[in-house]
Amino acid sequence: MDRCTGTNRRTGAPCRRYPTRGAKVCSVHGGQLPPVKRAAAWRLAEAAARRTLADQPAVLIDDPLVAFAKLASGAVAFQEFAAGHVAELGNRLVGYDADDAEYMRAVVGLYERAMDRAGKLLHAWVRLNMDERLVAVTERHADLIVQVITATLRDLGVDPDEEATRSVLGRHLRAVS
Repeated sequence: MDRCTGTNRRTGAPCRRYPTRGAKVCSVHGGQLPPVKRAAAWRLAEAAARRTLADQPAVLIDDPLVAFAKLASGAVAFQEFAAGHVAELGNRLVGYDADDAEYMRAVVGLYERAMDRAGKLLHAWVRLNMDERLVAVTERHADLIVQVITATLRDLGVDPDEEATRSVLGRHLRAVS
């Protein structure tokens, strides 16, 4: 474990104490100050996130349009989650202490970042015409399926334009959709 980065004023020797959890300095050298506590909490959260991400398998993206839609949806869902926590603060605004103030600042900051992130993703969604692109991809997939089914029916000697064939095919497609 690392030692405190503070030094002795008289001798200039490095401090031999351990820093407070997540901080770079001990309590004597400012480890209990609010900005140091915030930075320490940020470092601890970041380390936890890195550990969690390291355990996650890498997922290949086969359809970037769907992946972007999922990312934007997740950002909006997280923003709504953070909004719920901000709404809960309304009951705590009267008679709060210093610990509550730090918590409220963190929750409001989280909400602001979530709103900003969701807004940027949604702006990119609109700017890139994602809805039109998704519709175009879906239409191409549907055209390919129609071509495969039509070719298969012809190879089997069945007329794909016959009303009975279309009726049976439509019933089966509706059953799997």
